[in-house]
Amino acid sequence: MAAYGEVKAQAFEQLKQSYDVIINSTSASLDGELPAIDPVIFSSRSVCYDMMYGKGYTVFNQWARQHGCAQAIDGLGMLVGQAAESFMLWRGLRPGTKQILRELRKNLEGAL
Repeated sequence: MAAYGEVKAQAFEQLKQSYDVIINSTSASLDGELPAIDPVIFSSRSVCYDMMYGKGYTVFNQWARQHGCAQAIDGLGMLVGQAAESFMLWRGLRPGTKQILRELRKNLEGAL
């Protein structure tokens, strides 16, 4: 990871500056809640990733965008990617993921 810069994990109360990449790996979004972090972590260069997904933006990604985050991504792509890798391990064939991801997004948006 050193080739990509400094990577570190910190407790919420230690987050007192902006970051380029912010990953929400808490389960807070499942309950429509936010982790207890200061919005100072976001900047106009920040890419925010919530490992959760659902209909529309997660509450974390909405909050990140409201505080100036450049890009907010949910975890649906990770779910599809993990499924494709599992399929590869079991069947020896890696399925394409773009169409599956489009269909899942369409179904989730239709459920709004």
